[in-house]
Amino acid sequence: MKKILTASVISMAMATSAMAQSNAQSQDVVVTASVPQECSIEDIADLAFASLTINEAPGIDALQLSEFEAAGSQQAWVSCNFNNQLTISTPLPLTSATAAGLTVSPGSEPFTSTINYGFRAQNYGGGEVVANSLDRLTATRSTGPIHRQVRFSAFVRDDQNAGARPIAADDYTATATVEITTI
Repeated sequence: MKKILTASVISMAMATSAMAQSNAQSQDVVVTASVPQECSIEDIADLAFASLTINEAPGIDALQLSEFEAAGSQQAWVSCNFNNQLTISTPLPLTSATAAGLTVSPGSEPFTSTINYGFRAQNYGGGEVVANSLDRLTATRSTGPIHRQVRFSAFVRDDQNAGARPIAADDYTATATVEITTI
């Protein structure tokens, strides 16, 4: 009887083991996620030039802008998690409403109420983007994902205002536009 009972127990154990193996299942589960494309740029404060330098000596070049001038600069965070491009537009020169309202004395050398200027972004995508109101109104540069501080600055070059005698005024203004978009 012991042999039958032992055989029965062994048989049941094998059957239970076989049933446990045949009832086990596994399944792979794929987990997915998506990240939206996003580009942002920190606010850039307005930039102001100090008083521009003009040639104060009498003669043919008197009152003309006499050197390169910078309006200072500032850094702003540029963040984009996809291929992107930065575009700078400087569609109009610095213009003075006060200067435009003045009447120039007849027979005088020409005066102007506008000043050509430039705007630049440095260290964006390993280079710089530069636009100016004289001959490069819009400039664009592309790069891959970026998260860094970019230096923005405005400048006036005397060679981009050759022969110009700006009328004295303290309200010369213009608007440069900085845009970052995914591409």
